[in-house]
Amino acid sequence: MKKQLLFILALVSSFVVNAQFVATMEVKEPIEGVCNQNGVYVILPIGSKKQVKAKSKLSDQEMEARFNALSYWKEHPEFEKKITFNLVINCKGEQVRQSFNNNDNKTEDEVLNQQLLEVVASFKEWKPATIKKKKVDSSLFLSIVVKNGKVMIS
Repeated sequence: MKKQLLFILALVSSFVVNAQFVATMEVKEPIEGVCNQNGVYVILPIGSKKQVKAKSKLSDQEMEARFNALSYWKEHPEFEKKITFNLVINCKGEQVRQSFNNNDNKTEDEVLNQQLLEVVASFKEWKPATIKKKKVDSSLFLSIVVKNGKVMIS
């Protein structure tokens, strides 16, 4: 009886270990350019190789250089803030939407907000996210930290 119970427990454990939690973003209005309006995934950093988040074809240094090219930082070296953007990358590796994660992430300067979104929009080419090696639409966060007149990807 003990051997049967241990076998059943081992069998159930193997199913739990191989199970994969998949989260989707709630899409309230259509997102132009996505491959599947009902399947914009949020790739979770759970250590599974079955889910791989989208990755920019630009390096962090190249993205930082684009942010640092804004003249605002030289004019306002005292500005400090962490800013998080929400991006949607389609299954073809195209960035189809960029926005601030929420209103707290915006700056008080609307011109700067627009410039930041334009910089993020310039990161056009991505390696799309995959789930079980299938390319999928995904949502991800991109965070920057501005300190001492410099921008760093965080």
